Amino acid sequence: MEKRCVVLGGGISGLSTAWRCVEKGIKVSVFEINDYIGGLSASIRSDGHMMDFGPHSLFSEDEAILQRIIDLFDGDVPKGKRDVRLYMHGEYLQYPLKAEDIFMKLGIFLSLKCFFSYMKQNLRKRPSFGPDGPNLEQWSILNFGKALHELFFKPYSEQFWDVPCSALSPDCIPTSKQINFFKTLKLLFTPRSKRMDISIVDREMLPCYYPQNGFGSIGEKIAERITRAGGEIATGFEVKAVRTFGDGRFVVEAQTRDGRRAVRDADAVISTIPIPALVGAIDPSPPESVVRASQSIQYLSLLILYVVVDNRPLLDSMYEYSLEKPYNRITDVNRFTLAPMNQKKENMLAIEKSCHYGDSWWNMPDDVFLKNMMPHLEAEGLLRSSEVKRIHLLKAPQAYPMYLYNYQEPLNVFKNYIQTIPNIRVCGRTGSFQYMDIDQCIKQGFQTVESIFPDR
Repeated sequence: MEKRCVVLGGGISGLSTAWRCVEKGIKVSVFEINDYIGGLSASIRSDGHMMDFGPHSLFSEDEAILQRIIDLFDGDVPKGKRDVRLYMHGEYLQYPLKAEDIFMKLGIFLSLKCFFSYMKQNLRKRPSFGPDGPNLEQWSILNFGKALHELFFKPYSEQFWDVPCSALSPDCIPTSKQINFFKTLKLLFTPRSKRMDISIVDREMLPCYYPQNGFGSIGEKIAERITRAGGEIATGFEVKAVRTFGDGRFVVEAQTRDGRRAVRDADAVISTIPIPALVGAIDPSPPESVVRASQSIQYLSLLILYVVVDNRPLLDSMYEYSLEKPYNRITDVNRFTLAPMNQKKENMLAIEKSCHYGDSWWNMPDDVFLKNMMPHLEAEGLLRSSEVKRIHLLKAPQAYPMYLYNYQEPLNVFKNYIQTIPNIRVCGRTGSFQYMDIDQCIKQGFQTVESIFPDR
């Protein structure tokens, strides 16, 4: 008997689940709210340029998943070495961080202050915490000492997440690629024999790949496989209802902005959309406790401003993490993309700023956004206002899981509830509330399909 699956969300996680479905002979439909596929892995095309929600590169220690992606392009994917720097206290540091670079750039006094603060903290009796453990501020002081916390952890985390350290969970440290150099700092003080086999730092320095037609072409190639095998991908459709029945069947209803409706029967539903959106669509409505819990689950938004200039080198590296700036990361796009993809006469500086959906940054006009960034770019000697030719602003409303302190409590309420509904699964960064890179999203998508249809 033919099996049917409906996938909510056409980002890379949703596409990978649909890809595995068609490989297993399962009839699949994908509903994506945007007019484009790929989610945060998409590339937006405008004025002859490719603009990622990042930008992103492909890397993985999982050879099987990496090869699956490269095979989509018949093995023709440019490969390079990541070149990154960190701007901190007026100095450029190498990334991954090296002890000698820190001592030379930040000065011996500050470096020794951090070291002795770290050693002093290790000699103290370890404090006890409640059942939820320490918050991020307590965790960073406990593991690195107060000096390094105040020098680095506190300013960077509060810049990135825009909430006090005391309001964050330590879980935002090891899983967030944007602040993965936190772990690098600990490696400076950790004996090599005690380090993990594949740390976040090691993972970040794996060879990186970037498709010639933009990072979003990964999702586009997967979509081609899906539709060629008879699968359906419907863009511009917002999921309005996921009706559940006692016999295990589902009926999913979706609708476009102009009122066109689509209704699909399913034996299984895989959701990669935000948790509050899924809970709001389930019919019959979940218990009020589940609804309240889902509404307290939050995501961090992301703004990426692409500034078009004449073709010239903009950075001495592919990208730069920036501390004490209004932006979190800036990227020299032509250098980052590894191949001459954009117009040869132009280059772009990608400026990333995390924010909260609906706040003043989110609602800021494009030109005002640039105006706020320019004094800092000019102070670094990177860009002058007179060089700017055009700007493009991309917005991602749910870019990162917001790991607030005690976030696990409402998340567990949701997970316990969703497990009571047979053959409905959540996966992906947004759907499972878990920070992942593209290779991890694809692998989880495959595994999710196998968990529902193990015998297909």
